Amino acid sequence: MAERLGANCTVLVDGQARDGDDEDSRARGLADEIVRKMSSGRPDCSVECSGAPVSLRTAIYATKSGGVMTPVGLDPADAQLPILNAATREVDIRGSFSYCNDYPAAISLVASGKVDPSPIVTTRYDLDNVLEAFHLAKRSLDGVVKIMIACD
Repeated sequence: MAERLGANCTVLVDGQARDGDDEDSRARGLADEIVRKMSSGRPDCSVECSGAPVSLRTAIYATKSGGVMTPVGLDPADAQLPILNAATREVDIRGSFSYCNDYPAAISLVASGKVDPSPIVTTRYDLDNVLEAFHLAKRSLDGVVKIMIACD
C-alpha cells in the first residue's frame, strides 16, 4: 500500500529471528537491502510505522547522515535504539504519535476514493462482539493488521 501511495521503497520485515542473527545484525542487513533497492542511495527521510524494534533500528541505520527518521508505530515502550549511530551521523529522530488529529483527513481520503483501506482490513467484527475485537487487537497476532467493527 505504501508504494501505491508514493513511497520510493518498502521492505517487508518479518518478526522471525534468523539462526545466529541478533537484532542489530538483522537491522543492519535490512538497512543494506534498503540502500540496494534505492536508486539514489540512502533515503533522506524514513518513516517507520510498525513499531517493531528491528524495524526502528533498521530505519535509523538506513537513513542517510543528516536525514530524518520518524517513528510512527511505537511498541514496545522501551525499544533499544542505536542512539550513538544516529548521533554520530546526525540522523534526526522526530517523534510522532499515530492517529493524532488524523481522522478527518483519513475519512476524507477514504470517502473520496483516493485511498482504499480494504487491503489492510484483515478482520471484521460486529458491534455485539466488540470486546473480542479489542482482545484480538491487544494480542498483536501475525496476519492481523486492522480490525473493522461494523456498527450496522
